[in-house]
Amino acid sequence: MTKAIELEPDEPAGYLGAAAAYLKLKKLDLAQEHADLGVQMAADRDLRTRGSAWELLTRVALARHDVEGARSVAEAAVKADPAL
Repeated sequence: MTKAIELEPDEPAGYLGAAAAYLKLKKLDLAQEHADLGVQMAADRDLRTRGSAWELLTRVALARHDVEGARSVAEAAVKADPAL
């Protein structure tokens, strides 16, 4: 768990930051886990935060070379939040 998550467990930024870092390190399972949590935490936040959370999930799927998974995430994002 990152320090940001420890200090502010109800803020999506810590989860999204951890997901982005794990993605860069190619730790895709951890990136997926934190991005999923980020999406859940960002549900009641501003459009930019929600968009960032969904984007990270899409990037994790693409890093796994899962084009269909990335497409599914993008479709789920639009369904969950048509403003995206």
